[in-house]
Amino acid sequence: MKKKLTVNTLALGNLRHRKRQYASLIIGIILAMVFSSSVLLMFSSLVASVYQQEKDSIGNQNGIYINATQKLFADAAGKQLVGDYAFARVVGEVFTENDAAYTVAAYDEKAAQLANIQFIAGSYPQKENEIAVERSTLARLDADASVGDRITLRFAVQDGADHSPQINEKTYILSGIASNKLSNISGISSQSNSIPSVFVSEDTQIEPGGREMLVCYFNYYDVNIFSNTENYEKLSDFFLDSGADLGNWIPADSASFVVNNSNNGVYTASVFIILFALVLLAASCLGIVNAFSTNLNERKRQIGMLRTVGATKRQIIMIFGREAFLLSLICTPVSIALSCLIVKVGLLILGEKFVFAPDIRVIILCAFVGIACVMLAALIPLIKAANVTPVQSVRNISITRKAAKKKIKSRKSFVPSDLIAKRSLFFYG
Repeated sequence: MKKKLTVNTLALGNLRHRKRQYASLIIGIILAMVFSSSVLLMFSSLVASVYQQEKDSIGNQNGIYINATQKLFADAAGKQLVGDYAFARVVGEVFTENDAAYTVAAYDEKAAQLANIQFIAGSYPQKENEIAVERSTLARLDADASVGDRITLRFAVQDGADHSPQINEKTYILSGIASNKLSNISGISSQSNSIPSVFVSEDTQIEPGGREMLVCYFNYYDVNIFSNTENYEKLSDFFLDSGADLGNWIPADSASFVVNNSNNGVYTASVFIILFALVLLAASCLGIVNAFSTNLNERKRQIGMLRTVGATKRQIIMIFGREAFLLSLICTPVSIALSCLIVKVGLLILGEKFVFAPDIRVIILCAFVGIACVMLAALIPLIKAANVTPVQSVRNISITRKAAKKKIKSRKSFVPSDLIAKRSLFFYG
């Protein structure tokens, strides 16, 4: 049974019989796909790096509410305005020699996770006489202490939204030094004075006569960077309708973080790398154009024969375009693997601020964009090749045959004008 002649069979047949001729084209395709994938992977890494830096700097929450009530956030969660939320219990304040106050609070596991408390040294307090302090707060408290040392702090018990006027000295064992959150959030909001930066154990109870204040860490119900503005407006309306004080709300989320950190080195380095990769991508696409043009020029006879038997320009583009498409499919896994390796090594060289977080959706997008770049680059020589007429191809074939039969005798001297004239007569009559 004879095989049916289709675009695919023609393309596959050409690929099988012209493996060596496609070497330069394959290299160009791999390079173009590597650079196009690198641009997308680098952009994805930039987003992941900024997102991770945001979480490390200000926490995992979308917002913080000072002097919160459990009913307020239970109602907000019931109206699907708030998703995850947890409370830190403020039990007092500690003071510097200049009477600058820093809030002391106890966190349960969920609250500590939302606040993203990270320790440079030591760990979260486990006993009632232990305490952990953020690094910048520890420096301001004039406590030149290390983990395990005893530190004496001026402490006042919390009394609702304020603290009691009586300040006493209390001695703690420093269990950990946490990374800064308060100082970073202070750059976003001036209402950050009551955000805890001193931590006591989860089981710590407030002293007799005091009243705890709750600080709520929460995320929006629909966590989406594109809907943060809408979430903010809906939650604002809810707080106003509930009689809550909007001044107690600190919107510490990705939007405010990006605005306040636009001069970060992550942005500058990533933009430079992406622009550099785009230049290399353009050069690779130009290489594909040249390689495919050369390949098609060598196959004008085949194109002419197809045109002679009735192939249309569209069919010529489909036949030879299918070859480029099949080659790009073959090169896709290798190209994406190389892109991932290059981007990962590059980010490791650039430093800890950069995070390589490949996503399956980004990988699929890399494949589509890489194939699209290859096909667009191949389209330029394909359109030119499709314009070859049957008459032109037949004429070129007859010239080639005549040239193959012609015997050229070497001479010591010759007249160029005579040779040109004889050549024109021989080939063109």
